[in-house]
Amino acid sequence: MKLLKIFKSDPFFKKIPPKSTGSHDFNLEWIQSAKKRFGQKLLAKDIQATLTLLTAELIVAAINKYPNDSEIAFSGGGIKNLSLMTLIKKRLSGRKIQSTTDWGIAPEWVEAAGFAFLAHQRMQEKVVELTKTTG
Repeated sequence: MKLLKIFKSDPFFKKIPPKSTGSHDFNLEWIQSAKKRFGQKLLAKDIQATLTLLTAELIVAAINKYPNDSEIAFSGGGIKNLSLMTLIKKRLSGRKIQSTTDWGIAPEWVEAAGFAFLAHQRMQEKVVELTKTTG
């Protein structure tokens, strides 16, 4: 749990949304820096398990900001990560968890559909305010 605490101490996690990140912030260098702070030898599988737990905890914390009767649907590649989804489901026990397939769109199509929507809005010359999405 010490490594998890080190990962969670990253300033990004204290930022107030909207926020966005990517491999420029979270990458091998970031992991190696955390490993140095940990100060002990770590196996790759332990680092991966800790990263999976970090991801699950961050997702659950975000979901828990919404009422318990809110619908939850997962999409993207993470939905195929059985370890991740098991951790999430355990922490959200009692809440209905679905795939976007249940809403009529395959998990791997959600991002493309979002960009198609943006393209359609542009072609219709409709303004789309994105600053509240990623800051």
